[in-house]
Amino acid sequence: MKTVYLTLYLETLLAREVLPGIVRYARAHGGWNFQAFNRLPGDGVALDGVLGILVEKRHRPQIDALRARGIPIVGLSGFDPPAGIPTVAHDNEAVGAMAADHLLEKGYRRFAYIHLPDAANSADRLKGFRDRLKERGQPPPEVWSAAPNELRERLRKTAKPVGVFAFNDHQAREAESACLDAGVSIPSELGLLGVDNNAIECELCPVPLSSISMRFDQTGWEAARMLDALMRGEDPEAPPPLKPLRVAARLSTDPLRVEDALVRRALARMNATMGAWAGVEALARELGVSKRALELRFREATGQSIHQRLQQMRVEEAIRLFREERTSVTETAARVGVTDVNRFGLLFRQITGRTPSSFRKLAEHSKPARPNT
Repeated sequence: MKTVYLTLYLETLLAREVLPGIVRYARAHGGWNFQAFNRLPGDGVALDGVLGILVEKRHRPQIDALRARGIPIVGLSGFDPPAGIPTVAHDNEAVGAMAADHLLEKGYRRFAYIHLPDAANSADRLKGFRDRLKERGQPPPEVWSAAPNELRERLRKTAKPVGVFAFNDHQAREAESACLDAGVSIPSELGLLGVDNNAIECELCPVPLSSISMRFDQTGWEAARMLDALMRGEDPEAPPPLKPLRVAARLSTDPLRVEDALVRRALARMNATMGAWAGVEALARELGVSKRALELRFREATGQSIHQRLQQMRVEEAIRLFREERTSVTETAARVGVTDVNRFGLLFRQITGRTPSSFRKLAEHSKPARPNT
């Protein structure tokens, strides 16, 4: 029986995604027994009978001590790879190239990359992004800091529309919050793409985030395979860097460019009539389909219900009115079709995290008022 110490921070994306691959390998080859903890051995954690360790994060002093005892260790994360031990690698230049292809496909012709210098693979993703843009005759991306204040300043100043590739989903979600603070509309002014396809980060935000899916299941399998070889006293062959899987496209990179012609017509009518919205049934009659058919096709094409998308459109239009026309909160609510100002305030805060009045004040300080003509 091979007893393996599995150190995974089980609340993290990586742990949830790589674990099935580890388990799949163990079951296929038999004789594995896991001790799972969220920290490396030490502080009273016994290692009796442990033949190998799979580690997620870097803990250099502990790793050095364990290696000195001759215990085989394999790393699971390329984000912060443990020094001197085998680690399953991802092809991060291919990740950057896939990001460029996706943003180009969505029609963006200006680009930026949100860089995380502390991450070992961020520079590789930037290189792949920049090289693919050059290959396709496009301008190089701006490189933005992930620091919130600097990011907000970039968002205010950069020419739009712009396609933004973030190092990972967490950075993309932080950028979405900064966009809301700066009054930048997603995806019409800024398309946003992350990496990892973490459902928590990508779905639980005002504008669902597009993201590049990685081969985490295969990561777990390959790490277990290499550790198995080490425990047998063999020198394991490292797999080639794992290619990204695909782009999980959501609304953050789709400026209403949906495949379904009926849904495109619905979106156009919703945008034109939000101030005097007559309801889904009236929209379906106008388009010549049943309410149920329209709802099903709309959700399939956009990932949102008609109501969800209408509320998002209303807030996006309110942001535009605050920024460009300096309308009052009451006038803005009426123009986007919400007659109850209190309900408008709740909706605006739910989507942006700010009250309409605080956002309006921010807009007044961030952009000159439009001249009267």
